[in-house]
Amino acid sequence: MAAIRERQHYQQWRDEQWLIWQTRTLATFVAATVPVEKEGDASPLLDEAQRIGLTDSQAQTQKNTTREPGTGSFERFMGSFGNPRRWGPQ
Repeated sequence: MAAIRERQHYQQWRDEQWLIWQTRTLATFVAATVPVEKEGDASPLLDEAQRIGLTDSQAQTQKNTTREPGTGSFERFMGSFGNPRRWGPQ
């Protein structure tokens, strides 16, 4: 009986996490299309989109930490495609 409840719990948790991820991703893409007043300004919509589905303590922790893409990260890999040194003469 406990195994069935545990499986149901984790299946429900997985579904909730999938929904939160989808919502956060869609909100981020929509927020990224909204222009800001000056170049280089941070969009408050992007900040709010990143906090979707987080509890207050998680949002506060995320707000206090800056995430720089680490070596080998997907963000750094995708950012390298916009680097002119990657495509220019060596």
